[in-house]
Amino acid sequence: MIKHSDIPQPFLAAFSPSWSWCSHCHRAYLAGSVRTVASPSGKRHAKPHTVHICAYPDCDGILRRIEWPWSIYRSWHPDQPATPEQDIIYPA
Repeated sequence: MIKHSDIPQPFLAAFSPSWSWCSHCHRAYLAGSVRTVASPSGKRHAKPHTVHICAYPDCDGILRRIEWPWSIYRSWHPDQPATPEQDIIYPA
């Protein structure tokens, strides 16, 4: 029987769900789990629009590029794990 701990981390990461890293709060979350805020049309926007923000409710990283695929983040920080953990702050 092969133990989970015996499987190389890069191999496991290839079969794991995709992760994203928030450049505002510096935490990782499952890709696609962002919060969506819908805004009606008004003085600032002629049409209704949708804004995607970080998955963490306590992060106020809105209206700017905050989400980066974990693979890109790891290209900047190769010392970080192949699969991140939720609620861990990773360095910028």
